[in-house]
Amino acid sequence: MSSNVCELKERTMNLFFSDVILSNCKVGSCAKDLVQSSDELKFNATEIIIGNFTESIEGTNSHQMTVYSIVVIMLIFSFIIASSTLLFMVSSKRIVKRKRELILSKESVGTRNNTKHNTMTFKNISYKLKNGKQILSNISGIVKSGEVAAIMGPSGAGKTTFIEILAMRYMTAGKISGSVTINAKPLNDKMKRNIGYVDQGDNLSISLTVFENLLFSALLRLPQDITMEQKIEQVHKVMKTLQLSHVANTKIGSSGSRGISGGEKRRVSVGMELVNNPDILFLDEPTSGLDAYNAKLLIQCLNQLAWRTGTAVLTTIHQPRSNIFVQFDRLLVIHQGQSVFCGPIQRLHPYLSSIGSPIPPDYNPADYLIDILFDDNFAELSSNEKEKFLASSNINTEKESTEDHVNISQSIDFEGDDMDSEKRNAATLFNNEEYLKSHLNDDLIQEIDEFISSQMTSFEEINIDENKSHLLSKIYLWSWQVLILSSRNTIVLFRNPLLFAFHVGFSIYFALLLGVMYYDLDMRSLSSIQNRLGAFMLMAVFVSFTSLSALPLFWLERPLYVHERSNRFYSTSAYFVSKIFSDILPIRVIPTLILGLVSYAMLGLRNGGTHLIDFLLTLVLISSTAASINLIIGILIKNIMTGIFVGIIVMIHFFMMTKLFINFDDLSIKAVKILNYVSYFNFGYEALVQNELVGRTIQDFAVDTGNGVLEYLGFKIDTLYQNLFILTFYFLFSLVIAFLSLKLGIREGR
Repeated sequence: MSSNVCELKERTMNLFFSDVILSNCKVGSCAKDLVQSSDELKFNATEIIIGNFTESIEGTNSHQMTVYSIVVIMLIFSFIIASSTLLFMVSSKRIVKRKRELILSKESVGTRNNTKHNTMTFKNISYKLKNGKQILSNISGIVKSGEVAAIMGPSGAGKTTFIEILAMRYMTAGKISGSVTINAKPLNDKMKRNIGYVDQGDNLSISLTVFENLLFSALLRLPQDITMEQKIEQVHKVMKTLQLSHVANTKIGSSGSRGISGGEKRRVSVGMELVNNPDILFLDEPTSGLDAYNAKLLIQCLNQLAWRTGTAVLTTIHQPRSNIFVQFDRLLVIHQGQSVFCGPIQRLHPYLSSIGSPIPPDYNPADYLIDILFDDNFAELSSNEKEKFLASSNINTEKESTEDHVNISQSIDFEGDDMDSEKRNAATLFNNEEYLKSHLNDDLIQEIDEFISSQMTSFEEINIDENKSHLLSKIYLWSWQVLILSSRNTIVLFRNPLLFAFHVGFSIYFALLLGVMYYDLDMRSLSSIQNRLGAFMLMAVFVSFTSLSALPLFWLERPLYVHERSNRFYSTSAYFVSKIFSDILPIRVIPTLILGLVSYAMLGLRNGGTHLIDFLLTLVLISSTAASINLIIGILIKNIMTGIFVGIIVMIHFFMMTKLFINFDDLSIKAVKILNYVSYFNFGYEALVQNELVGRTIQDFAVDTGNGVLEYLGFKIDTLYQNLFILTFYFLFSLVIAFLSLKLGIREGR
């Protein structure tokens, strides 16, 4: 009777705990060679159950509960992001469908007043590198609301550097001096949200359509008090202004996939800034690489924008055609980091005439400026010599839109034509020194000072949402950014399913391959232990090496991230969380779970729900940790081939420091033992074998327990959940390092 009771208790306890053998107890009712009264048997049996349960909860399961809690929190967070993303995508799709019939002739959405009165002034802007080289020197100017101003100059004159300083792009290589104001108010970080900047390159998401690129820009940048319908309406208005409505549903495309034209890409890049309805818009060489038609069309769109909304537009441009040149309101010419002309474009011809270098009839003023700036001795030539030089130059002297140029040149009264040309050329030169002495510079300084003084008492405040400083508002804004970016990443993933398909496909293939080789393992000999150790090693190596696909996660979007981050589309943390969510869950978790489930069934691994959960959790943590390590490498190393090589070498070193290959207790150099705690692979692999072998009996072998085999190989037998806890910490710590690498290692400036 006593043996039956003990057997029943043993079976009952094994429902909750693994490998309970009450006959091995030295005390209690089921102890060997111990006879007690029936009352004592009942008391001791209860004591055993309660004691074992308490010991299990307080001892062995302390790390288990911690690991499970962390995993549950991450699963809940992932579920919230996934469900919110799907709901947002479904609801926004319905709204977009309803708004397709929207009449686009209505007035634009008023994030601020449609007729703005924001004027930018800049005075004595200088930029000096740390090595002492002067890049810019004392450049001053003004751009009024509704004007389109151009910055011209030869290559290397400092145009891009200058415009990046005005746009508050981070210039870390030197020291900036001078003052920049908007409506007489010094430029600061809060104003940057209302400043648009278009790079030379087209930084767009190639998998999205024109409409989607503009929509995501609007969702990320427009204030939260604007409804979804209004944001979509704003996007349609921008597309209409930039003449992009006919390609709204066409993907951007790339060199390897068909998409929109180069001119249309440039207009989309401009539209990405226009949806925010900026106060000031900067463009760096917007017509570079465009044909004559698209270049003219782009400048016309900018003029319409400035006239309609009151936005002040400032753009660098190298050598525009004459029909483009005449569309600018103001011109700043920079040569060798100094201004040689700044003022209304109508005053260019009188100024050049006053210094002895009038623009020849039927000649493109932009071509003429580049000619005289590139030729250091041009100003010293006589009039006849200048005409011969221009006639023999290889510069394009097309006569398109000649009427526009003639209108400018003929409106000037050429004075002093009877002056001896040689004396005039010797006395006046087209350089910074002569410009600073001219009335043109005096008028500019007076205009700037008068504007600032007039605005000191009643300048128009730029609308900045002060509520963003509140903690709850910041949390809401951050959550919104994560949601929008996750939606964008999800769309990109759906339209580029090859990586996900390959991960799933090869996980199934490798699981079937392992299943065929190690089918239905038993516990009858040493070979069964060897096969299990080999199978676990192959699984861990497979999920670690497939994580190398995380290397280009930020490489592919580095220019896009730098552009959007510098223009304050979102915070670095929001971007990072959304990218991790879109990579870890579909690429690391799902394929790894498929690999684990198929392998678990075919190999006949240890039965029990807890063992299955721990087995799958260990594989997922190994894969995710390896991916986060490769993220760090991908962020810090810009060259893709170098990054792949470094990633492989790092993985090999982690594999080497595994207890299956090294028995750290027998090493001669004691200091090397610390490597036992460096490799994430070591903790993951040890957790796999512990989960499978601890407490199991081996038949037909001298060492008849799994514990004995593990101890002989240098593994511990009671640290399963400690290993999982350390592996979880390793994963989270790697993510923190990856985030810091992204935030501190990738700068927006140059």
